Amino acid sequence: MKIDFNYKLNEIIRLQNNLFGSGNDTVTPSAVVEKCLTDVDFNNTNIKLYDPACGHGAFIIGAIKKFFNSKCHQLKFPNTLQRMKHIIEKQITYRLKKPK
Repeated sequence: MKIDFNYKLNEIIRLQNNLFGSGNDTVTPSAVVEKCLTDVDFNNTNIKLYDPACGHGAFIIGAIKKFFNSKCHQLKFPNTLQRMKHIIEKQITYRLKKPK
């Protein structure tokens, strides 16, 4: 069974955008995430990103999507499952916020 990771990532981003402003917590809008990630070299398969204030995961999901769709990652990891595994295990680090 082939997994459509782009569809899954887009669905997560859509759901995050629907959460924006709900309750006392907010989700960073995808347009802001996009702007913040513009200077990152997503064609580097060795770069690591760290989100020290990971809440709803907007930056992490945005970064995973950009890594996943970069030409370099596609060439080095043509198998989409291996590509996603590499990105999550080797390139993304985060610290979850403690619940209030």
